[in-house]
Amino acid sequence: NDEGYLLNTYSVSPTSKDALNKKQFKEICKRVLDTQGIDGKTSEVIGSYKKEVESVFSDLSEEGVDDGIYRISEKNHSVISNLFSFGELKDELTKQKDLLEQNYFPHIWADLDSKAQEILAMADCLFSGMKDCDGADYAPICLEYCRGLEVQLNTFIFNPFRTQNNMVALARKNRFYEKMLENREMTLGECVFFLDKCNHSTYPMTELRNYIRQNMKHSTEFFSMAVPIMRDININIRRTSAHTAVMSYADLLDARQRILGIGFANVFYLMLDKR
Repeated sequence: NDEGYLLNTYSVSPTSKDALNKKQFKEICKRVLDTQGIDGKTSEVIGSYKKEVESVFSDLSEEGVDDGIYRISEKNHSVISNLFSFGELKDELTKQKDLLEQNYFPHIWADLDSKAQEILAMADCLFSGMKDCDGADYAPICLEYCRGLEVQLNTFIFNPFRTQNNMVALARKNRFYEKMLENREMTLGECVFFLDKCNHSTYPMTELRNYIRQNMKHSTEFFSMAVPIMRDININIRRTSAHTAVMSYADLLDARQRILGIGFANVFYLMLDKR
């Protein structure tokens, strides 16, 4: 234009076919989002996420926060997985897995749970199309990064521990085990709670602590370095991303760096590295 800016123009023609009109409208919306710094493919994710957060937390007590976060994370992951189930995004997923292996997990990629690999790759694919945009909410992408860590913790530590032990008996012996009786995987907040209680002064979760020491080569560093990072991610990032507060691009970037071990101790390496 006269001020030196490039203008994007789109030509569409309303038709008598509702399906075609809707398709054209959605395409325009995606293009607008692209120019505003939000990759158009994430618009469905963001819209679904906001609806789910409002629905879950409208009548949720503070005691049920972890259950609410679990429900939001499940719905968010379902929407994102559906996006990557076909078309160009499905092809991009394989490329993104290769990049994650090369850049962040070269020695432990094969030991990462396949579901965790896929979740981290989906989150990184969506992140790669993002730019900093004032007022945009990046929480659903952040929540998916957190889910990747959560899945790995459950797969490597908590699921096998629960399978190999009589949890009812342990819960009778130590009330901290009661939450493990839930018929679902543990949330990141619950995982951090259990890990913190492994060295509790009065009622330590000795059985869990011993299991981790027996199955993790770097268990000392895991407790001293990885647990504080995960605690911070849960309190300052994950719980925020699953509430109604808007998460900025800077918050998303910080979450990604902590979870992928960019400038921080790599939690996945401390958990899985056998060298």
